[in-house]
Amino acid sequence: MKPYFTVTIKTILIVATLLQVVLSAVAISASQSKDEIADATVGIDLNKSAGGRQLNEILKTLSTDPSVAWADETRQKLKASLVRYKDQQEGVLKEIERLRIVLDGLGEKNGDGSPVIHGALSSLVELKQQKEFELAETRLLILSAQEILKKLDNYIYIRQARSLFFKDEPLWRIVTSESYQFSLPKPPLNLVLEQDGRQLLVALVAALLWFANFSARIRNFITDNCPANNTVRNLILTVFRQSLAKRFFLGTICILTVLINLLPPVFSDYPYLAEPVLLLFNYVVILFFIRITTIRFHRVEQNDSGCPEMKIDCIGFYLFSFFTVMVITTARQYGYFHLVFGRDPLLGSGLLLLWFGALYLAVRHVTRAATMRGWQMMRLPLLIILIILSCLKLAGYANLVGHIAGAFGCSCFLAMVGLICYDSVDPVVAFLRKYMEKLASGIGVTRIAKSTRMRTHKILSFGLKAYAVTASTVLILHQWGITNVDNEQLIDFFLHGSELNGFPISPARVTLALLVFIICWPSIAYIKQILDTRWLTKEGFSSSSRDTILTVFGYIGYAAILLIMLGVGGVKLTGLTVIIGALSVGIGFGLQNIVNNFISGLILMFERPIKKGDWIVVGSTEGYVKKISIRSTIVQTFDRSDVIVPNSELIANQVTNMMFEDQRGRLRISVGVAYGSDTELVQKLLLEAGDNHPQVITDGSTPVPRAWFQGFGDSSLNFDLLCHLKDIDQKLKVRSELNMAIDKAFRHHGIEIPFPQMDVHLK
Repeated sequence: MKPYFTVTIKTILIVATLLQVVLSAVAISASQSKDEIADATVGIDLNKSAGGRQLNEILKTLSTDPSVAWADETRQKLKASLVRYKDQQEGVLKEIERLRIVLDGLGEKNGDGSPVIHGALSSLVELKQQKEFELAETRLLILSAQEILKKLDNYIYIRQARSLFFKDEPLWRIVTSESYQFSLPKPPLNLVLEQDGRQLLVALVAALLWFANFSARIRNFITDNCPANNTVRNLILTVFRQSLAKRFFLGTICILTVLINLLPPVFSDYPYLAEPVLLLFNYVVILFFIRITTIRFHRVEQNDSGCPEMKIDCIGFYLFSFFTVMVITTARQYGYFHLVFGRDPLLGSGLLLLWFGALYLAVRHVTRAATMRGWQMMRLPLLIILIILSCLKLAGYANLVGHIAGAFGCSCFLAMVGLICYDSVDPVVAFLRKYMEKLASGIGVTRIAKSTRMRTHKILSFGLKAYAVTASTVLILHQWGITNVDNEQLIDFFLHGSELNGFPISPARVTLALLVFIICWPSIAYIKQILDTRWLTKEGFSSSSRDTILTVFGYIGYAAILLIMLGVGGVKLTGLTVIIGALSVGIGFGLQNIVNNFISGLILMFERPIKKGDWIVVGSTEGYVKKISIRSTIVQTFDRSDVIVPNSELIANQVTNMMFEDQRGRLRISVGVAYGSDTELVQKLLLEAGDNHPQVITDGSTPVPRAWFQGFGDSSLNFDLLCHLKDIDQKLKVRSELNMAIDKAFRHHGIEIPFPQMDVHLK
């Protein structure tokens, strides 16, 4: 015998021995469960109230070993009663607190601080005592209900575990017994159909994808915005590449499946139509799921026609789909296949063993398409598991094998659905981006600049994909719960979460908080733009006023979103006082500069000593105010470089604002002429140059242009032209134009502008 087969047989024997030990231990614990439950139900003494009598009845019934269905129904009712008891407790506490406040306000105090009771207050005191007694009774009911709820959970767990590990007669004993007779039942005249929510959802999605194939616009949009290995893209292209007859056949099956699940009583009288349609629909869905999954994770180039192993895989591919449909139909409590395979143990076991073999081939097909090394690593464990399950089925552990097979099948289905949801995020986000931009342009909102907008589409895409993975993982774990108690605890954790050091953490509430952030955070920028274009500009607000209003509105909006996120996420806002106290300590030590800049930014926005577009000088920095934010101000110099100035420097230091309250400003032009020039003519030409420029103010609202003879220089007679401009922002341009006009006038009249010179006399 080869070493490989020797190791395989030894491994199977070891695993089978360990499994037999585990099953024996479970069987022993299950046989002792009834006595444990009977002993555990003793020791609870309840008051003779209506709630107490109800709890006593539950305890008495629980000691008689009732059914799991009764225990589960009672557990749900008791949970509802527990919520009602807690609400009642809160109401009684509020009433006691109000009575205490009234008594403290109306009653006198003794020396020891106790209230002095008068006749008028005796009724209030008695009422308060009654409420305190009612509070004690309610608390006792809550504690008792919680204790009984634990006992019900334990009872359900033990009963379901005992049912799960129940050992029936082995298959060979059943088949060889005298009572066993093999016979095929007659086809039923009607079906007892019930609405299947999962099948209806899958049928609706399949019908939508089928309709999408007839729209070239939808098909092109999905193919253009999805990567090559996207499941939704490949699914639509796979259906589209089918012939017209096949597409019509697929659409008919999807629509009929939807109608059967929406109108089950109507189709119950037509078993020869309903059952084949459901079989074909399940077969097609499973076939497409496996094919798309194979394409999604395809990493190895293989030649199907040239490799005989791939032909075997293709046979297993179709066999797995066929036997899976048979197993699903047998598990449901209706149809001819349930009568054939569900009631005959030999046929049912044979069908399950055939499904195990087809499962091995299907897993081999999908795994080898992704990675050959992965298949080499998992084929031996998979073979061992399937052999052990087959042995357990033949040995009589039908419930355990059925649970494992059903959980595995549901897990594969949920994994495929999760994969489709994961890959659906890309076209959904692309659709939202495209049509949100169209909606924004329709209401007059331009696209936010890339440098300022947050890439929320990437955050949304990441969040939705993470949620798809998380939801699929939770649902898959839900399938592997041995008891309903485990499943409910998992769902309860997802919905209500748990507490970490007194801080509640709920996955569902955290998800809602992230959705609020993703939806609301980018909306602030668009709302600010709408506010600016639709109201502030039309109302005649200045540019600086608009900037101040929009900046304050933005910070208020972001703060409101954060508060809403905290509230939706389950954070109690009263706990923010602790955070504020911690921040005060931090401000005292290390955040002084940040808070100083923050307060200075608020002062700049409301007092407005500088505004956006002002020409200012701060220390050695001179330029235009480009942006005023809550922490700093950006000043753009004349050489187009940006200088970030902390707001505290603009408040604490001296700032020169050339355009504080008036755009007008004075311009000084100094010029020198040669000795011997006509000074009166020079003065006249300077005034004419100033008066003739359109930017110079000559209407008398400011001092008119003046030309002054300043003095005698080393090489020239020095003059100054002083004039006020309508817009000091044009200072450099006006200076250049006036210099050119003065030079032209001096050359025309023969006035020389000298250059510095020095006479040197040698002795």
